[in-house]
Amino acid sequence: MIALLVAFVLLIGWFMFSKGATGDPLSMNEVMTYEADGLFIFKFQAEKSFDVEWQLVSGRCSQKPVSGYQKFYFYVADFTGTFKLGFLINKDNLTIFKDAGNCNQTEHYIAGQQYIGYLVDGNNLIAPTDDVATIKADRLRDIDEEPSITPSSVFLSAQEDGGTQWTQNFYLSYPPTINITQPTDGSQLTSAFDMTITYSNAGDFERLMIIFEDWDASSTCPIYGTEEWETEYSLYFNYQSLPYFSPFFATSTGTTTISVSDLTPHTFKCTRCYMISESIGEISDELCPEYNIDVLAYIPPSDLPSYYFPISDWTTYYAEHTEKWASSTELFTNWANAVDPMMSWIGNLAVSFQGIFNASSSAEKGTQYGNAIPMARGYLATIDNFFGGLPVSTAFLFYLITALVVIIFKMISSFINLIKP
Repeated sequence: MIALLVAFVLLIGWFMFSKGATGDPLSMNEVMTYEADGLFIFKFQAEKSFDVEWQLVSGRCSQKPVSGYQKFYFYVADFTGTFKLGFLINKDNLTIFKDAGNCNQTEHYIAGQQYIGYLVDGNNLIAPTDDVATIKADRLRDIDEEPSITPSSVFLSAQEDGGTQWTQNFYLSYPPTINITQPTDGSQLTSAFDMTITYSNAGDFERLMIIFEDWDASSTCPIYGTEEWETEYSLYFNYQSLPYFSPFFATSTGTTTISVSDLTPHTFKCTRCYMISESIGEISDELCPEYNIDVLAYIPPSDLPSYYFPISDWTTYYAEHTEKWASSTELFTNWANAVDPMMSWIGNLAVSFQGIFNASSSAEKGTQYGNAIPMARGYLATIDNFFGGLPVSTAFLFYLITALVVIIFKMISSFINLIKP
């Protein structure tokens, strides 16, 4: 019965393609691509507010026609199966039927909002009892299961608006990919190492960022912000490293390296790899979900300087920069010695953060943000996003402010001890 229904929809679709209009009135800024796990996604901004209604047909959830037309779907001649359809469903709504216990649900799209939609397989529609794992495994169009898809494959969208079906051609945008060749997946490490990574389709992305995470074996390595992450974080999360960055890319396809040290012993079964663009604040989807390493012993930081400011010690600096008196007074020598550990701590922290950012671009952006505080807040929010949503920028500023307060306290305490009889 369901096959007859889908065939009927397909016939109507072809009829509408011949009688409809060309365009995409419901969407704009569209990108047809796929995720790291192969599932096709359609990224777009809603041109206007609209609803997509679903209904139960022969035990499965199908889009309800409007004026005789399905609201929003794709026809791809190169798809496998008898029916070449992919019904668009909001990525965030995969549990909408199971949560409600029925197919009679409505998706709301709001004008101006950004959305990501999956393509439901027209040959195997979602059942109202399906969980997310079943839907992703069996109900959605997946490039790994579509051997005929090529860069020239046409993704024909069909959008109902005003009683007319509008059609528009889209082509697949291939996402960036990486392959970590060294160390190999599952390596056991005891010392600093260099990662060798081949990459392709970098596009506007500028460099690679990798973060190592230790989660218990029961975890699915959930992506930050998802329902799975909210559920698993308090149960299974153990540790997250600082981010490690490659040099800036010279070409969109090539090979790069990342030097890694300063890691504590952990089994990093959840490695997060992203391509990032510092200039436009973009970050890719995860690119190495299956890669893991095991650090067996503490790997200390490499290449830390012996001191952190333009001077190595107070006595040398005083002798090189003062002509009036041959030596410093005991008061100022003691004061310098009192604040030296704290200033070294701040310098050490600054060195750690220095490697995270590109100096020239950060300086340029710092000048811009000094004249535009709201823009600065947006940039800091982007930095936090690179760290999986942790408020790293806020914490760094808090550390600096706290350090300065402690320095002032140390200075006052030192002066009091020197002056007291």
